[in-house]
Amino acid sequence: MKNIINKFVILLLVFAVVIGIYFFINRDKKEDKNIIMGEPTLPTISFMASGETSSANDIEVNELFGYTTEMETKYMRDTITPINDERKITVRVNNHENVVMGAEFEVRTLDCERLIEKTEVKAENIKTDGDYTNIDIQLDNMIEADTEYYLVIRLTTDRNENVYFYTRIKQLTENHCKEEMEFAKKFSASTFSDTESENIINYLETNASEDNSNFGKVNIHSSYKQITWGDLKPEKVTNPVVRVQEILGDIGCYKLVYKIKALNDYDAYQYYTVTEFFRVKWTSSEIYLLDYERTMNQIFDANNQNISAYRINLGISENSDVGFKSSDDTSYIAFAKENGLWLMDIGENKVYSLFAFEEVETADIRDTNNDNDFQVVSVDNDGNVKFIVYGYMNRGEHEGMVGVSLYEYNHKKNLVEEKIFIPFTRKFDILKQTMGRLSYVNDKDIMYVMLSDSVYSIDLTGSEYVQVISNLKEDNYAVNSNGNIVAWETDGSDKGSSSVKMLNLENGEECEIKAEDGHKLKVLGFLGDDMVYGDALESDIITDNNGNVTVGMNKVIIADIKGEELKSYSKEGYYISGADVSDNMVNLTRVQKTPEGSTYVKSSDYQIFGNEEEDTSVVSSGIITTDLKKKEVVISFVKKVTTSSQLKSLYPKEIRFSETNSLSIRELINGGDKYYVYGQGKMQSVSDNVSDAIIAADKTAGVVISESGDYVWARMSKPTQYELTDVAFTGTAEIGNSTAQLALCVQAILMHNGVNTDIASELAGGKTSVQIINEKISNKTGLDLTGCSLSEVLYYVWNGQPVLASTDGTNYVLIVGYDFYNVVMLNPVTGQTYKMGQDEAGAMFDNTGNKFIAIK
Repeated sequence: MKNIINKFVILLLVFAVVIGIYFFINRDKKEDKNIIMGEPTLPTISFMASGETSSANDIEVNELFGYTTEMETKYMRDTITPINDERKITVRVNNHENVVMGAEFEVRTLDCERLIEKTEVKAENIKTDGDYTNIDIQLDNMIEADTEYYLVIRLTTDRNENVYFYTRIKQLTENHCKEEMEFAKKFSASTFSDTESENIINYLETNASEDNSNFGKVNIHSSYKQITWGDLKPEKVTNPVVRVQEILGDIGCYKLVYKIKALNDYDAYQYYTVTEFFRVKWTSSEIYLLDYERTMNQIFDANNQNISAYRINLGISENSDVGFKSSDDTSYIAFAKENGLWLMDIGENKVYSLFAFEEVETADIRDTNNDNDFQVVSVDNDGNVKFIVYGYMNRGEHEGMVGVSLYEYNHKKNLVEEKIFIPFTRKFDILKQTMGRLSYVNDKDIMYVMLSDSVYSIDLTGSEYVQVISNLKEDNYAVNSNGNIVAWETDGSDKGSSSVKMLNLENGEECEIKAEDGHKLKVLGFLGDDMVYGDALESDIITDNNGNVTVGMNKVIIADIKGEELKSYSKEGYYISGADVSDNMVNLTRVQKTPEGSTYVKSSDYQIFGNEEEDTSVVSSGIITTDLKKKEVVISFVKKVTTSSQLKSLYPKEIRFSETNSLSIRELINGGDKYYVYGQGKMQSVSDNVSDAIIAADKTAGVVISESGDYVWARMSKPTQYELTDVAFTGTAEIGNSTAQLALCVQAILMHNGVNTDIASELAGGKTSVQIINEKISNKTGLDLTGCSLSEVLYYVWNGQPVLASTDGTNYVLIVGYDFYNVVMLNPVTGQTYKMGQDEAGAMFDNTGNKFIAIK
């Protein structure tokens, strides 16, 4: 018995020693949480959406994040909140330890030019119950049914005098949003359920050719097993609130954002941010799922499961692009992942969380706001890092603001210091469109950043800025892949430029290449650090009667940073109308002149190849595949961890925010007319060209929004047949007489819109059809839709406007209708309508370059 007791005591002592050693080894392995940035402090709001009248079964929608500065309302179109016939809105405030002291709201038209209502909410309509406050809003009867407006809500709390929230609202004559939202929530829940997941099979459009190897991005064409998470068996950490993105007739677009966790191969939980997008169509018999997409991004956590001696595993991601840089000696690697930026010290086997907007395990919905991004600027051999944070700041000194911050991390002091903050009054996705194209900091503490249509040079030592380039358009400038050289056309014209310039952002040196007399130059892109540009005779720049410009370049040149020619291409009888520069190749779009020399026709493309450079990088990103998680993104490094020390995950001692280095750039309010493409739950792109915007929106079943906030184009249900019967010509024209035909067509469009005038002399005087339409019709806009497809321009026909089209470069028609098989056209030669099969007509227009003019 005594021996048994002795053995038990010995075992107990051994166990205690082992536990003690474990805690000693791991005593500073990882801090409990990131307290450096502080917790989010702002409240959030959502709305209780009902059917046609209020009910106890209202569904919570559109959880919104607050802004502490007033934003430009017409760019805040993330959500739309359906309201019922009673025009009552219940706002649900998640206080997040705030006390709501007061509330005010205003309603504006989409262009924000007209204030419909501005009202302070009475105290008796603000009721706090524990963690939530309900605010009842009664809208005036000034709003029109089925018309969108902006609703701006301003809260006053004990912590902040002003917290702003933005959404669109729409009073629907037929409101089926509740049923559609319940469908989306049920579909999402079914993917997690072993017993209900089969309910979604009938809604899928599984395609055998679809890639089912990445949980980071699945869609309606993915396999059933892929959509139901394979073997991951995830659990929801936060409950999603439906976000209503668009209400387009019988079609609704909805988004769910939430956090999940799932066990990995080591039986440890890993956390992910999930976004689901639904595009559904309501009918009286059932709801159809038109489109579905789900993205999944792992929230990085520094531990031995994610970091090995030669690799950093970033886990499941929707794309394989990784923002990272390493020091020259590869001892340090800085990388961004899902709302955070990290530094790996390979020599010491330490990982520093330099900046984080999100806690890994928290269930706070504010952490799922990923309207921000990071860019690593530089990493030196001492572990010092410069990095940019831009977008919505969900915690810290600038919480509730949108802007651009430059930070420096001092590795020796373990200190992050903000060098400058530039506030921005539009949404992150608009900021990202330009920030993603150009942002650079050189060794002289000069920061270059592209905002709107300009490039600014900012002296970080004195917080002064200079606008170094302005009036940039998407087709008149280019940036090299390293982001340290920018080239642009100095004239800013769509007919080429008298010179092009290159600016080396590292040393500020500028190079100018001037065109010869009678020539124009056009920037096409970069091959490495070498600029690709075209040279055209002014006589080869052709503008047709609709104002379409073709710059026929007879020579393409590749030049180095000093402007010296390295290589060129030209061929007799061929012209280059455009180029696509990617990796090590330039694909030239070639055209040839028609016999009369008045226009160009398509020819075969031609490729120019640059000098292939061997990839000698010792730090690289890539993909690994595992049975459980499938594709995972990794950063691999040659210089392996050799120390025997345990991995440590650390935070900076302090993040110092700057109170004096906030820089407001006045010119940001400018930028010219743009077209904004929204689709699949987010902004897809911003374009200067309406045709490019429509083509992009069509690919994502989205919408195009003008600078004024109006719809320019939308992918939505259209009638199966439609015809304009009140469009007529005042006469006829001879076949081949393009000027007379065009005059009749434009005049018919004007008459259809209540304007009766003769415009033949104006066309003969050089005005384009779009110019004439814009001058004669005050409340509508003429659109040059060159490049769009026939199916895309039919949107304008069923919205009540004829579309002008060129059939062969010389003759014109007006498209006035369609049915399931045919398109209906009005011929100015005969004055009569006729039908042509949609496929045949589409091919005819395509062969002519798809030249269309429409009105919106």
